[in-house]
Amino acid sequence: MMSKAKPPLTTEQQAEKARLRGLYDRLKGGWQERNGRYLSQRLLAEIVGEMVSGEPWTQGAISQYLSEKSATKLNAAVVQAMAQVLTFDPAEVG
Repeated sequence: MMSKAKPPLTTEQQAEKARLRGLYDRLKGGWQERNGRYLSQRLLAEIVGEMVSGEPWTQGAISQYLSEKSATKLNAAVVQAMAQVLTFDPAEVG
């Protein structure tokens, strides 16, 4: 049985993901200063996964939200969790 391909993201959805990626790239250094360790996508995935679903995610899971090329749509829970970790206002994403 073949699975259906996800529909492509709209231009606005791609822009939201680009803003989220930009925030991650810009703010991960501040997280490192506050916590004494580098905030890799893998570590971000573990933290956000615990916050959203109660168990750590893989780096591949979080990259689906940070890549404009991925058809995975952002959801409010993920954006909120990333906002808490990186210390930004979720409205900055969209």
